[in-house]
Amino acid sequence: MSEVSAVRRFGPLILRFVAVGALAWWLLSSADLGELVDAVRGIPPVAWLGAVALVCTAIALSTWRWRMLMRAFGATAIPPLSTLIRLVFVGMFYNNFVPGTVGGDLVRGVVSRRCFAEPAASLVVVLLDRVIGLSALGVVFLAAVPFGPRLVDPAQAAPWIAALIGVGVVGLIGARMS
Repeated sequence: MSEVSAVRRFGPLILRFVAVGALAWWLLSSADLGELVDAVRGIPPVAWLGAVALVCTAIALSTWRWRMLMRAFGATAIPPLSTLIRLVFVGMFYNNFVPGTVGGDLVRGVVSRRCFAEPAASLVVVLLDRVIGLSALGVVFLAAVPFGPRLVDPAQAAPWIAALIGVGVVGLIGARMS
């Protein structure tokens, strides 16, 4: 294997490890590791399992929703489920570690554009996916308001949440009818 092909093959992988290592070092260098270990040890195992189960469920539902929207908007070649899950993880990474909250959505839209006859449809699907997700979050919020602490006045938040849910419902109906 020539040096050029080795760099081309292993360069991106090495760059990823360096970036993740630098990010981990930066995060850990500003934290008290003793406190961090104590905090992690204080979390009951059932809570860990519950959190992992919720995250896995959210990722599965997000992937399924994205796949259904791609189908509804006429994707000509929907990638396999494993590819979609990987792209959801990539999107989550960008949304969490890159400034701004839409980087992951842009990545998913750009990567999936070749699945559509009209490339702009991929961005519409990702935008609609985000709106539906926000609408679902609004439903969860409204369901939790009676049981949680009184952080906001429900009367003031309700119209905004209702509008968000309405936009999600309209998007779902539009996707279903298309």
